[in-house]
Amino acid sequence: MGPTRLRVGPIAYERRPQRPRRSQRFSSAATTPAREASSRPASVSAEAASDTHTTTLGDITVRASLTPLTRGPNTVTLRLSSPAGEPAEGVAPPVVRLSTDGTTLGDIPLTQVSAGLYTAQVVLPVSGTWRMQVSLRVTQFANPVDELEFIVRG
Repeated sequence: MGPTRLRVGPIAYERRPQRPRRSQRFSSAATTPAREASSRPASVSAEAASDTHTTTLGDITVRASLTPLTRGPNTVTLRLSSPAGEPAEGVAPPVVRLSTDGTTLGDIPLTQVSAGLYTAQVVLPVSGTWRMQVSLRVTQFANPVDELEFIVRG
């Protein structure tokens, strides 16, 4: 389906079809290429009706959760695991950034609770779709990044 051309007086507008939102483009079995320095793709899966999303950065699986998914205080939790399911670490701690349309919280300071487990407390000032960008330096030269979406209620 191509763009739709609209003419209003002497001005012509072109409306392009909207792409589905990221959360609509991926099912639990879908994959997407990572925005990373290495050539390894990052697979993304969102667990249905859950506040936990999973992505793979390099060889490390990252399970990210945001609870209670309401406006106000929330807890960010990251669990890093190896392909064997063991707790894993990158070359450096993970970096998390949170943003929504018009609001950016920037880098969220994470606290390491144990091997492969990080948490942070955040205050989400507005409801809506929040994007959590997770990056993890997995080698000296590879720092894959992926973005996960969470729906926050008012």
